[in-house]
Amino acid sequence: MELNDKAQGLSMNTIVIAAIVIIVMVVVLLIFNGGISIFPEFLDGQTECSSREGKCTDVDDCKKDGGIIFSELGCEEGKKCCIDLNS
Repeated sequence: MELNDKAQGLSMNTIVIAAIVIIVMVVVLLIFNGGISIFPEFLDGQTECSSREGKCTDVDDCKKDGGIIFSELGCEEGKKCCIDLNS
C-alpha cells in the first residue's frame, strides 16, 4: 500500500493545539461566570450576598463605588452582589 505524499490535511500538532485552546477557553469562561470558585476557602458555605458582606446593586454603581462583583448570590434579577473594597 502506497501513501499519497501530496495529501493535505490538518497536522496532529494543529489538532492538539486547537483542543488545548478550546479547553482553556471553557475553563476561563467557567471561572469568570462563577462556575468555578478560585477561592474555595473564602467562599465555602457563603451563598448569599449579605454573608459575604456585600450588597445587591447595579454593576455600574458597584464599579463607580470601587467594589467588585461576585455574581447574583441571591440578589433580585438585574442586580449583582457588590463587595466594597474601600471598607
